[in-house]
Amino acid sequence: MVINPATPTRPAGLVAAYNASLVGRGYCYVAAQRIDGGASATDDSRGLVAQGMFAFIQYLFDHFDFFKLYFEVPEYNLSLFGAGVDSLLVQEGLLAGHHWYGERRWDEYIFALYHEKWESVASLYRGEWPDGRR
Repeated sequence: MVINPATPTRPAGLVAAYNASLVGRGYCYVAAQRIDGGASATDDSRGLVAQGMFAFIQYLFDHFDFFKLYFEVPEYNLSLFGAGVDSLLVQEGLLAGHHWYGERRWDEYIFALYHEKWESVASLYRGEWPDGRR
């Protein structure tokens, strides 16, 4: 799916689901990519991709019977997940030295987001508060 701002001049990013297993309460892998705006890239475009990812996660859990979603994250991108790495995601795998980038090897982490955990915090990621504020 393409992530567009409210008044689109160009897409902000893409989100995708792949390698789905629909057996039982299955799973799939999820990825996001910000479309590089070069010098015009702003914090707003980064925020739009995060919002698009949150909406896509909700869509996947609402429309498919997934019990967890997987994220493959190169070590050099861990900071993009912020506090979510510790509060939302469970590390389920590590591929040591899996990527070559910037003249060095980097690990790849495999994280899972469980449906029950998402439901317990989803309103915060949708920009809603328990008292109805946005």
